[in-house]
Amino acid sequence: MEDADHAAPEELRIVIAQYREDAYRLARRLTRSQHEAEDLAQTALLNVLRRAEFIVDETKVRSYLLTAVRNVWRNSLRSKAKRRIVGSDAAEIIPSDDLEPDEQEE
Repeated sequence: MEDADHAAPEELRIVIAQYREDAYRLARRLTRSQHEAEDLAQTALLNVLRRAEFIVDETKVRSYLLTAVRNVWRNSLRSKAKRRIVGSDAAEIIPSDDLEPDEQEE
């Protein structure tokens, strides 16, 4: 994986850093948790920095960053939902070996 310091020109890194607080505020509103918001905003910032070479219009950096925050948040929700299903509902989903084949739900 490419280091974020090498992916973005210095000028673009400065522009992206200007919107760090906006990213945190949005993350805080979405997660309602200071610690989760910090992690989410940091992940989004790193994602944008890694892809900075693809940013053509610097006037859209804020929109790009806030979209990255929302995408990281959605991905975290999906991940939590998958863990919840596998962790708690697995016993209900997986058929039991104790039942005869004609007794198992289909």
